[in-house]
Amino acid sequence: KAKKSDFTELQKLGSNIRKHRLSKDYTQEELAYDAGVSNRTIQRLENGHNDPKFTTLSKLAKILNIKTKELID
Repeated sequence: KAKKSDFTELQKLGSNIRKHRLSKDYTQEELAYDAGVSNRTIQRLENGHNDPKFTTLSKLAKILNIKTKELID
């Protein structure tokens, strides 16, 4: 079972994804398409409801031209 602290970390991750996506003028749909995931996946990530695989985070970071660490920190 997920702990409250896990949810908070996922919310922080989601906020970072959204911040970087918007700074690059990507829509959720565009980011999802480029990353090869569904739009719903991006929505759930940004809302802190999905715990993504590292490979997904790596893809998102590459598309957004940032280091994966910038999404996590």
